[in-house]
Amino acid sequence: MKKFYETWPFNFGAIHKQDFKRSKIVVAPVPYDATASFKGGMREGPYAIIGNSRYVDELLEDGKGENLTGLKTTDIFTLDEIVLSRNSAKEAIDGVEQAIFEEIVKYNKIPLMLGGEHSITLGAVKALRKKYKDLSVLQFDAHTDLMNEYEGSKYSHACVMRRIQELGTKTVQLGIRNTNTEIDSYLKKN
Repeated sequence: MKKFYETWPFNFGAIHKQDFKRSKIVVAPVPYDATASFKGGMREGPYAIIGNSRYVDELLEDGKGENLTGLKTTDIFTLDEIVLSRNSAKEAIDGVEQAIFEEIVKYNKIPLMLGGEHSITLGAVKALRKKYKDLSVLQFDAHTDLMNEYEGSKYSHACVMRRIQELGTKTVQLGIRNTNTEIDSYLKKN
């Protein structure tokens, strides 16, 4: 019987045959935006990125979703979404740390975390520091995210880079267009 339809898996690049053991890069969707202060919706980011990656013709060498340009399809594996605690931002960050380490880093894979809002970055950095002691972070952002506390939480999106620096992680920030007196004072001392 002639098949008049096709099915595409919902993973990065619509890869038909994923293989975790052979993969080099593991995509981790983390739909989280609990500390958002302007408006929510960042939790939809992983779905939007994965959904659109299935239609980027430049990724697909053969038009069938079987070969990605510059990579073998077995080089990329997409995890199911990582669902985090909504009890507190600290618990959510601890959940990211645990998931990124236990599901990716300990298997010597490269994590590609799709968020979500900035606060989750701390969990990924903590997971990576367990293996890479000399890790550094390059941040592209309009804001420094160096507040000590924001809206009653030290684990807000507005504080994430300060928590990362407190780990002893070297950071470089690009694109910063906004700061305040608290941050200016912190930067002068640090």
